[in-house]
Order: sequence, then C-alpha cells, then structure tokens
Amino acid sequence: MPIQWTPESHYVKELAQWEIRPTELVSAAMLQALGKPLVPPHQEYPKALYRATAATGGPTISGFILAQSSTDETRLVNQGWSTSQEAAIEAVAQLERAIATAAAERAFSDRRLSDRAQAEARAADDATPAHVPVVPETPIRKRRPYVRKVKE
Repeated sequence: MPIQWTPESHYVKELAQWEIRPTELVSAAMLQALGKPLVPPHQEYPKALYRATAATGGPTISGFILAQSSTDETRLVNQGWSTSQEAAIEAVAQLERAIATAAAERAFSDRRLSDRAQAEARAADDATPAHVPVVPETPIRKRRPYVRKVKE
C-alpha cells in the first residue's frame, strides 16, 4: 500500500527546498512560495555526447562528455563523439564493417602479387587476429652504384 504525503507535511516541505522543478509531491506553487524560479522542463544544454569502443562482446560505451553549447557540440561531433549511445555503438560497428571490407578487397587484390609479396601479406595477416586492411610496406634498400675509381 503506497504512502500518501500531504503538502503540509514536514517531509514534503523539506523536499520542496531541494527541488527545482515541480514533481508529484512538490507543486509549482510551493516552489514559487519558497522564492525559487521555475526551470523549464527541458534544457538543450549541457548535453551529453558519447563515445564507444570495440570490445570482445561487442561495442560498449567507453565514455561521455558534456557539450555546453551548440558550437561545442559541433566541435565534439567532428572529433568522433555521438549524440546518443545507439549512434556511438553504430559508429563503431560501421567502422568495423569498413575495415573488414577494406581487408577483403586487399585479400582479393593480393592474388595478383608476386610470390614474395604474397608471403609478406600472409605474414602480416598471421601476425594479428584483427583485419589487416593495408600491409605495411617493407623498405627496400637501394644499392649505390659501383663507381670505378680512375687512376691518374
């Protein structure tokens, strides 16, 4: 059975001192009687932006940051933050799909490489369990041409 509080009770009066918005127990009239300005029900800023990372069980939210204005939000979105948790997880999934596609295209184009280049690509694939979209280039040492010294 629920407890019913009357607006005259000490409990509700104490709640009214700490509230800034009307609730079920604290009315707008009680807040105005205390001299508190009414805060609108929705404020655009500060706004939480989220970032996700890839994990073993799937993408997870790795952190959040507060945007204080629309310019701050635009800057943070351009840095890779997302406006919702679902969008952050989708961004990670989309990045993983792009990496997998690039790795598949590289594996397809590896068929046309020389045997040494294919062995190098295979070694790069075997070195890590992740997708390898680009095989790191092995530097080729250029030999300096032999110049015969002329005796005078």
